[in-house]
Amino acid sequence: MQQGGQPQESPGPSPLLVALHYGHHNKTRASSPKGAPDASYLNHSLTPAELVDHVSLGFAWVGAHLGPHPGTGEVGWRHEDGYLSSNCCALDIDGDLSLERFWAIPFAQRHCIFTATSCSHDPGGEHRFRAVFWFTPTTDDINLHRHIVAELEEQLGLELKDRSGRKAERLWYGNDRAVIRYGGGAMLPAELVFNAQDNLAEEKRILAQPRRPPSASADLQIRQATWLLDTGTLAPTTDGEYSEVWLKVLGGASCGDEGLWQAFLRWHLRGHHRHKNSIKKCERERSKFRRMGVEAILGVAARRLGKDWRRHLPSELQDQRRIVEPPRNLIRAAEAPEAPEAAQNVGTPATGADISRQPPPSAPGQSLIAAAQAEPQVPDAVSFAELRTAHTTLVRAAAVDKPIEPKATAEAGGESGFELMHQLLDRIYWLMIEAKHVGPDGDIQVDEEQVEPLIEFYTNQLHVAFPLYAREPGRLRASLLRRFRAEHGLIPRRQSAMRAVALSELDEEDHTPLIENLLAAGCTYLMYGKPGTGKTNIALALARTVIGAPGHTSFLGFPEVPASAWCQRRVLIIATDGGDDARANMRRYLGWQNMLGTDWERHYLRVIGSSNREGSTPWKMNLFGLHMLTNELDRAAAEGLPYALVIFDSLKAICPDGLYVGDQQITAYIETIREICQPRGVAQLHIHHQAKDASYAQGAAGLEEMMQGNFQLYVNDAGQHIFAVRKSRAEWGGNKEIAYQMGAGRLDPMTAIHDEQQGGGYRESPESFLLRLLQDHVEAFTQQQSALPLNAEPRVYPGIQITDIPALVSQSGERHPDLRGANPIILTARAMLKDGLLERTGSRKSGVRPVGTDPRRMNSEQNEMFDGFVDFPDEDDD
Repeated sequence: MQQGGQPQESPGPSPLLVALHYGHHNKTRASSPKGAPDASYLNHSLTPAELVDHVSLGFAWVGAHLGPHPGTGEVGWRHEDGYLSSNCCALDIDGDLSLERFWAIPFAQRHCIFTATSCSHDPGGEHRFRAVFWFTPTTDDINLHRHIVAELEEQLGLELKDRSGRKAERLWYGNDRAVIRYGGGAMLPAELVFNAQDNLAEEKRILAQPRRPPSASADLQIRQATWLLDTGTLAPTTDGEYSEVWLKVLGGASCGDEGLWQAFLRWHLRGHHRHKNSIKKCERERSKFRRMGVEAILGVAARRLGKDWRRHLPSELQDQRRIVEPPRNLIRAAEAPEAPEAAQNVGTPATGADISRQPPPSAPGQSLIAAAQAEPQVPDAVSFAELRTAHTTLVRAAAVDKPIEPKATAEAGGESGFELMHQLLDRIYWLMIEAKHVGPDGDIQVDEEQVEPLIEFYTNQLHVAFPLYAREPGRLRASLLRRFRAEHGLIPRRQSAMRAVALSELDEEDHTPLIENLLAAGCTYLMYGKPGTGKTNIALALARTVIGAPGHTSFLGFPEVPASAWCQRRVLIIATDGGDDARANMRRYLGWQNMLGTDWERHYLRVIGSSNREGSTPWKMNLFGLHMLTNELDRAAAEGLPYALVIFDSLKAICPDGLYVGDQQITAYIETIREICQPRGVAQLHIHHQAKDASYAQGAAGLEEMMQGNFQLYVNDAGQHIFAVRKSRAEWGGNKEIAYQMGAGRLDPMTAIHDEQQGGGYRESPESFLLRLLQDHVEAFTQQQSALPLNAEPRVYPGIQITDIPALVSQSGERHPDLRGANPIILTARAMLKDGLLERTGSRKSGVRPVGTDPRRMNSEQNEMFDGFVDFPDEDDD
């Protein structure tokens, strides 16, 4: 069955380079290939119609020409090493979006040759189909083909669960009951191929960089992981262990030495996934995991073998107790020469026989830090001699089974144990905040590679000298957070301030409304929902309304934001959802919302997020992140463009290491963010993910009580997307539920009208109905322009007269119960023009068009918008 017209003859696709197979009919168990790929594919150059005929007969095909088998020499070997050339590609869409929503994308309408539904396509459930495109020039680089497909997915705004379509040698099954639909079939833009070439060059540059050798602290873990893989103690993978086992072992092996990598390859070739991933692909993926630790392999071993997995290791690979030493360039030996036997004992635990050879402890009344500060020639307050003295004191104290007691040394000019603890905390604090080592002779800027070893060293000192910090890990975080609050002048938290007061005597806090009855300046809000409900899109729609963008000053029927806000407010986005590519993911979302461009970035919007290409780490709600947030808010205020709203997307991703949303201590960080933002009049919106199979978001019950407002997004039984105000201190009461829809970058409420034909529920608003038809009118004009010869003079969309809109509605064949007759349609269109939903294309008597749909910019990615509700997956899929 075919839908849509045949592809245009001119301009049309060149003959598509494909390899055909006549032995696989549809996709059945009998037709599925088993074992190694065979060499029975025939290379052909077909027109789109000929390829559609082949697919419609149920036969299989490959979107490339294939070469000879290395053993038999037979041409048509379907393997990565058998790839010869290609000029077409296909996307494997398995339930990511419906066929109708795919064809609603303007880019797909112009460039897709055709779509063909697969055998497992279910019109009433998951939509499974293949979308075919073509490009020039023909490429013989299989890696360039992979990047072209990846760039195509980004242009379409898709985040596919199954990315196997990037493989040029991918087998595509036919379907004798396929539904075929043709598109414009225009060649993919040259800019897309250029971007793919740039991405490939960047990938090669990263792969060519020398790998940093592992540190001494990771050497034991590398040897343990190598032994686990080589001996088969960690068994190879089986079917269904891709994400939780194979990917994690790949990531851990990517961070080790060459010996561990070779052990991984041998382990990989013994497992199930050797059929899915070639050695070449493993080498490519290796560069993406450089920031993952070898601990990933040991974590897999712990899950498979149990918590006592180390008992399987030989004795020489058992974990050894060690004392962490800071980098040597920040530690200088004392002026007095050291005895050889004493120097050998530095950094190793002392036995009872060694204690007599250790130097004596410092004199009474003088602490270790004070003794080091008394040496003017020592540039750092910690020396090897001091470490040995501290170690001796601790060993002797442990021998008599009594704790080290701080000495009262005020009269002797020394320091107490409290001051020692304060100094250690101070060093850890400044290393975290500014990578700065604080010493008696001044501050030393530390390389980023040395920060973590130094923090680990001083934390180890703190745990040994003050065991309470070792027993309660959260105590160190709380101490450092109090230090941060004091450093930035935040309101100190103390019990003496808790007293009965007369509330009538207090000054009322200034909470200027950002969106009347919904958001207020300086307040904190929580928004949560399951994947796919459009959390990020709703957050950006809120941001656009707060800013007061023309045509978007009303959010789901709430009171409008004054037009003056457009020049006075900015929004800061903390983009963490999406991991290392959070910045790229947010850029895609902003493109759907028409919020890209120099003016937006300079005057109205800023984004902080990680980038895999630039090597930036994700923003965290730790001391460094809080410090960075404070500086950014102050910098914007100093420039005269203060922020009005900060969006944190998402709450799970920004939790400090070791903390989860449900932990009680996380509220202290959120309260600190509030106290940073509230005096500056900045509202905060925390986006929180809810698991697909969970009835409630993790930790949301505890967080809701500390928020000024709580919003939930969900899909009701009728399939409508609902924005629910569960609590709002901006107005009396809560539990307001508003059905909404989003399309062409616009958010609209759905009018609550009982419709007997639809079984009751919500129906599209008249304004949204007309906007959708007008958008289709613009897209139809754009498609006509794409079919013109390249030397034809381009035309600009002239708009449509308001009096012609009733005829447009009549031609569409669609009807709306509130727009019966021409007069209601014209009056609604004039009201939309007055409200900023429509705009003139020229003078007062010219036509109108929807705001933000100028066809002169339709080739720019900022107007390639996706019509639908899409949220990036929380987990990697196999």
